[in-house]
Amino acid sequence: MSGSRPILWPVSALNDAMAALAQASGIALQAGRRGISVDLPIDASDAAFGRWIEDLAAQSDMEAEPISTPYGDVAGFMAKAGPAIVRLPRGKSIASARFMVILKSRGKRLSVLGTDLKTYRIRANAVCTPCGCPSKPPSA
Repeated sequence: MSGSRPILWPVSALNDAMAALAQASGIALQAGRRGISVDLPIDASDAAFGRWIEDLAAQSDMEAEPISTPYGDVAGFMAKAGPAIVRLPRGKSIASARFMVILKSRGKRLSVLGTDLKTYRIRANAVCTPCGCPSKPPSA
């Protein structure tokens, strides 16, 4: 899906992703604030990561809301998301996860912000490709 387009952000760059999303969305951050500077431990649990991302958002004058989407609804959810930062799992650890910064959606297309701060348009139903999940859920 992404080819050579740098559309997936590592957890280590979430502070920059949050600031870039705020700027692209017209959200004015308080002077001198670009999120929190505390590094997330590599072995953080999902709960610890959730608290960390909520703190990061709050200190960037934004909100974070965890949303879980059933597998079959991912493309539909993505087609309605934005602005948002969406976690795409890769492996079992937080450190291996990647994040997509969605600026807006229009129909079945997403405008996402790359790590190079350029905007890329992708298909909403192509989101599973970078996270390594198949296009259909596994059979029981």
